[in-house]
Amino acid sequence: MEQFFEHLRFSVLGEWYIVGEFRGNEVLSTQGTLGDIKGRPDENDLLNVETKVKNLLQKIKSVGENKYPSEFTPNALKFMSENTDFLGAFKKLKEIQGKTSSLFFLCF
Repeated sequence: MEQFFEHLRFSVLGEWYIVGEFRGNEVLSTQGTLGDIKGRPDENDLLNVETKVKNLLQKIKSVGENKYPSEFTPNALKFMSENTDFLGAFKKLKEIQGKTSSLFFLCF
C-alpha cells in the first residue's frame, strides 16, 4: 500500500494495522489465530491509533526545528494541526463502514 501512495507522490508518514472482525462470518471471527475478534476494532484499538497519530504529529511539528525532512508542506501541517479529533473520525468511519469487514483510514 505504501508503494502505491508513494507512486502517487503521497508521503506515507505512518502505517498502522488494526484487527477487525469478519462481519457475517462467526467462524473466521472466533476461531482464527488471533482468537475471538468480534466487535473489533473497539475503543481500545482506536485509542491506540489515536495515540500513535498524535505522537507522529508531535514529530511533524519538529519540522520547524529542522529535525525532520521539510517534505511536509505548510498546508499539510496546517490541516493536521487543525484536525486532531482522530477518535471522532474513527468512530464516524466505523459507523459508515456498515457491513464491510475492514476499516481503512487515510490521513495525509
